[in-house]
Amino acid sequence: MAIPLDYNERDASPHLQPKLQAIEKVWSSQSDKNAEHLILPDGRSDFILKFDKDENGKPTSIIPIIAGPSCSWWISSSLPNQGFVGIRFRPGLGGAFFGLPLTSIAGRAFVGEDALALAPKLAVLCQPTNDVDTLIDRLEIFFAKHQIPTLSPAIKSVIDDIHRSGGRTPIQVLAKKNGITSRTLARNFLKKVGISPKVFAAVIRFHYTLKLIKAGLTIQRAAAEAGYADQAHMTRDFRRFGGFTPGNIPHDVTLIDLPFP
Repeated sequence: MAIPLDYNERDASPHLQPKLQAIEKVWSSQSDKNAEHLILPDGRSDFILKFDKDENGKPTSIIPIIAGPSCSWWISSSLPNQGFVGIRFRPGLGGAFFGLPLTSIAGRAFVGEDALALAPKLAVLCQPTNDVDTLIDRLEIFFAKHQIPTLSPAIKSVIDDIHRSGGRTPIQVLAKKNGITSRTLARNFLKKVGISPKVFAAVIRFHYTLKLIKAGLTIQRAAAEAGYADQAHMTRDFRRFGGFTPGNIPHDVTLIDLPFP
């Protein structure tokens, strides 16, 4: 999940990285006007703190948001002097921090009291603080206290291979490489990641293709590089995951940092 206005992301703080291996990125976004933001799916789950800034720029009215792994785009709105800080978990690992199976929150966002009803322990993160950096530190320290979750070697290998190939490798090939059937892979992947391996790979291929086009490749070359059978297939994926066509990419769309080759 990414919020495109004044969006910044980074790795976890170096001194906490050994305890935050399940976190892919720490991100923030702040707004100075009424705005709508296109949110692109990325197959990950996020924990987000939404806040208002008082006259001194201090975060107040902090609201927790649990965002499950998604395969659909949607629009988020923000107001002046409003901001977000968030943690993007690596695929399949966010649920362990919430004490929830990712299948139960896939494609959904739980805001405020709904988020706290799922994970009451998150309430401690919502106290006012002096600045945004302190709010981010609070997030990192909180999640660093949790046991580091793990995935089975097969599922981790499949996720890594999907990223390395830009989503191009067929699921049957990934299953065979890891010594399991396609059906077993689909069942285990869905259980851990929250969405099927086929859909996850399609989302990753969409992001990879988007990156190629934004880097200057023609639509035709990007389609071939991403392994699409034809441009019609690529267009269907762009409409499905972004709500736009390859020839009409929003100029301000944000590319999040995903582990491509």
